[in-house]
Amino acid sequence: MAIFIRLQPSTFKVEGQQERWIARTVSQGEVHTNEIAKMIESNTSFKKADVIGVLTELVDTMTRELQDGKTVVLDGFGRFHLSVQSTPAERPQSFSIKKNVRSVKCNFVPAGYRDSQDNRLRKTFLAETDVKMQPKYKKEKA
Repeated sequence: MAIFIRLQPSTFKVEGQQERWIARTVSQGEVHTNEIAKMIESNTSFKKADVIGVLTELVDTMTRELQDGKTVVLDGFGRFHLSVQSTPAERPQSFSIKKNVRSVKCNFVPAGYRDSQDNRLRKTFLAETDVKMQPKYKKEKA
């Protein structure tokens, strides 16, 4: 299994310096709930309808718990929590939720483990990921 990258010019320009290039991942498509349910059905004794029901209820339950200010931890998968993006206020008294809070976003931190060899944190989804250059690719629509 591998993820593919392509190079693109950096949008961070420094006057007097040569253009820099950065790597961006190239999506190989999407997998939706229905396809995931079929895959789980083929690897377990659960029926596709049961898997879809559980995944739907998981989303509903996670939404309620996140909106109650809790961090949702799916053991072996990762942690989800909500955070806000805000513009600064000059003084605490001038801070207004309506004026200063720009958006609410959901953060995800994948589960991980400490490597006994070098004590580094390894993320479960990232372990042994191979990175390759995308062979010919079409330009993505902006």
